[in-house]
Amino acid sequence: MSQTETSKTQVSRRTLAKGAAWSVPVIATAAAAPAASASVVPGQSAVSDLAYTCNAVAHTSFGDVPQGPFAWTADITATTPTSVAPGDSIPAPTITANVTTDTSSADTLRQLGVTRVTGTSAASYAVAGDVVGAGARTGSLSVPPTDVPASGPIVTVASGPGVEETAGSGTGAITSTVGNFTVELTTTGGTIVQGLSVTCTLDTGQAADLVPSIQVK
Repeated sequence: MSQTETSKTQVSRRTLAKGAAWSVPVIATAAAAPAASASVVPGQSAVSDLAYTCNAVAHTSFGDVPQGPFAWTADITATTPTSVAPGDSIPAPTITANVTTDTSSADTLRQLGVTRVTGTSAASYAVAGDVVGAGARTGSLSVPPTDVPASGPIVTVASGPGVEETAGSGTGAITSTVGNFTVELTTTGGTIVQGLSVTCTLDTGQAADLVPSIQVK
């Protein structure tokens, strides 16, 4: 290896190791949160400004490099009916997660020559109340090709289906609570980073229920 090539590799290693949060959440889930808070429209439930602690692994030309923890936020929406009759089938919701990195994360991706990210996310949530088989669920989200901007944070918008449900036999409400998410991303541009694996954990003490809930009546 030439002296020039060795120098480039050392610079790249330093760029990743100096604590730069290059990882791009989705939402991945995400996800993960944005200039304007999500607004609730008819047929949709939402929760805004959720805080996550995320850790990531960069898959690089010289091995896997762990990074984190980093702080991100997310706005989540889901297509849900406002009310259903007892025993009704409830179609799988379309879940959308807007996730925003901090500026330093995006700065490092730019330094490494990354120009675009795309991938998939597994977004966990829990369903409770007047529903058959209450418990944990997982939404399968896709992160479309997203350009890394020239400056500022990176915002990804992931979307995909949740799980079909069946309303219970009584009356009451069905609640959905947003949880953690993971994301697998591939990158375009640059020669050092080939992909990113991100795990984001919802910070405690937050109201993470989608609002409004589904009324069974």
